[in-house]
Amino acid sequence: LQFLYFIELRPTMSVLATVTTCIAAGIGSPVSGTVQAQLTSQTLEKRVPGNFVGMSIETTEIIPYIGINGSSLSYAQALRNLKFSNGSGPILRIGGSTADFTCYSGGEIPACTHNVTDEELIAYMKFANGPANDLNIKYVIDIDFGLVSDPETVARRQVETLTRLNMWDYIHQVEFGNEVDNYARHGTHRNTSYSFQDYMIDYNTFITSLTREGGIPNSTISNKPIIRGAVYAGPKNDWADGMEQYVEAYIGSIDSISLHQYPVSFCNKNPNQTVLGWGESQGAVNKYAGFFDIFKKHNLTFVIGEGNSASCGGIPGVSDTFQAALWVMDYLPYLSKTGAEGMNFHGSPSAMYTAIAYSDSGELNIQPLYYGLLAFAELTRNTPKWIVVNKTQSVTEDLSCSTGVTTGHDGVCCPASCGTCGGTDCEKRGSYCCDQQVRSLNRNCSTSTPPCILQEGGDYLADIHAVQDDDEIRVLLISKFSTQTIPTTVCFNPELMISNGTVFFITAPSYSSKYGEGINYGGQTFDGSTSGLPIGSRVTEPVPIINKNCFIIDMRPFSAAVVSLPYR
Repeated sequence: LQFLYFIELRPTMSVLATVTTCIAAGIGSPVSGTVQAQLTSQTLEKRVPGNFVGMSIETTEIIPYIGINGSSLSYAQALRNLKFSNGSGPILRIGGSTADFTCYSGGEIPACTHNVTDEELIAYMKFANGPANDLNIKYVIDIDFGLVSDPETVARRQVETLTRLNMWDYIHQVEFGNEVDNYARHGTHRNTSYSFQDYMIDYNTFITSLTREGGIPNSTISNKPIIRGAVYAGPKNDWADGMEQYVEAYIGSIDSISLHQYPVSFCNKNPNQTVLGWGESQGAVNKYAGFFDIFKKHNLTFVIGEGNSASCGGIPGVSDTFQAALWVMDYLPYLSKTGAEGMNFHGSPSAMYTAIAYSDSGELNIQPLYYGLLAFAELTRNTPKWIVVNKTQSVTEDLSCSTGVTTGHDGVCCPASCGTCGGTDCEKRGSYCCDQQVRSLNRNCSTSTPPCILQEGGDYLADIHAVQDDDEIRVLLISKFSTQTIPTTVCFNPELMISNGTVFFITAPSYSSKYGEGINYGGQTFDGSTSGLPIGSRVTEPVPIINKNCFIIDMRPFSAAVVSLPYR
């Protein structure tokens, strides 16, 4: 089998490749067409880990999730739903921005805003041994790196506390600090001139201190300290240039490496954003391709150790809606195909973008994002391999933007009436036609040669991902743009003896549906579930094979489908 790091980077189109970028006609566009996919005989060499989907929780918020005595049955069940494979269970990363303001009892300093008690740490173990005892849960602990540059003051005491409480059997890895590449920008933990080279000096001091006797143990697999390295927000400038230097310097002292990613930002409080475009799925993953190549060159495991749909807590009306589910179902396959080992989804019980929420009264509220995580976990059950997919489509739409202007953001094609400043009818084509991007680009198709401003990439009316395990092929189809039904034909290697299969659909009344508004997962829902178990029975529909090696699914607007096909 041929090994490929990336697939589908340049889709085969039934129209000119340069015009594919105009297909994303905005949320709710009436664009119509058909999609065709060919599942090739090629699979990626690496299998998808059974615990790819994990959680990331602020240090101050873990107890509200697991319970003061580690007794939360509902949180354990919500995690249990995501485990479809034997072996390692979900990884809970305890960290975030609060980690760099946290001390453990007995090691407090005035700058600490949160002190973790022995009782809280013991609750981590009680949860793993009690409600989650069948899940083999492991924790990633974010050790302070920011309060003081001397590791002996806070960090070493934290590590010694973990040793004293016999916690290492429950810990997957530890991290040093959170988003250290942002320290200079914030000016909180170091001065505003703090550079990558300054960090390298600090990191060496921390490694030496925290791995000496009584500190961080070695992995029984790699025989390296169980340290998850980097923990960068999104490396750029000298941090990006120094990535290979960092890896080469510490390859023998770290067990994996972590980067954070949020495809869009809400830090500017701009609500006119979406996460349904190419730029927020494959495009976002591609931004880290150079770093991933470095990690693979050095045979270093890598993860997205913290991320979600949008930074700074999420976008109202996006991160807390069915949009988030559709986004993550497309984003995670692209991330996994790079060879990444997993992703920890950041949140807290009340955060807008969280997958698992709790109300003020302590009742479980399964959020829309969770449905997407569940679909990915079910698609990739039994640690399968990704199948290389070739896609084409025929679209009845103004692909060349001959009567409009493109924004340069996923190639949204705005009507000519928008002009260069955003005019009438722009709202019908998505928020990008009305924002500052059209104004700043200042390229109207009435005065420029169509298709005006284009970028690489492009969106499909229905995106398609497929996996193969020992006796079954599973296909995930996602419709993210059109208000029309999209007939989607999928064909496969005729050498495989495929039998008729089944499909279940993941739907919602609209892409803006929230918790309690009828999101449906194959006939089931988590609306009103306080136990973490889905309500209702699984509903599947038959998928007959036609022409010996194809099937057709009519993809409903803003929906996803999971097809299962046995083979021999």
